[in-house]
Amino acid sequence: MHIGLVVDEAGPSLAVVLDQTRAAATAGFGGVWLSRRTSRPALTTLAITGREVPDIEFGTAGVPTCPRHPLALAAQALTVRAAVGGRTVLDVGVSHQAVVEGQDGYSLHAAVITPRGPPVPVRLRRSPSRRRAGGCRGR
Repeated sequence: MHIGLVVDEAGPSLAVVLDQTRAAATAGFGGVWLSRRTSRPALTTLAITGREVPDIEFGTAGVPTCPRHPLALAAQALTVRAAVGGRTVLDVGVSHQAVVEGQDGYSLHAAVITPRGPPVPVRLRRSPSRRRAGGCRGR
């Protein structure tokens, strides 16, 4: 059985998050999950902690799709995955009204893309001649 643990990424410092991650690995947990309740991005935090703590899986507990372009988010996720040796699970979502409107300053209802149905694997490909309008609009 694989059991993971949510680490408090809103800790007072990145060093505390790293200490919590090390403690989870030492205690035998199979993975550590981070969300983004503060201004510290989960993926960036995973890149740092993943380089320092080997042999466990790292995951995001809901990276907000707003306000980032999907290709920028995918590129960052692939970079983090490479940095930690493929030990990542990426969970994305629309997020919550308090985060989208209160922290980010966007309207939750103005989000153009709303996930529907079960998650599906996505393959990145370059298509410079094709652009899509969309994203989150400011208030």
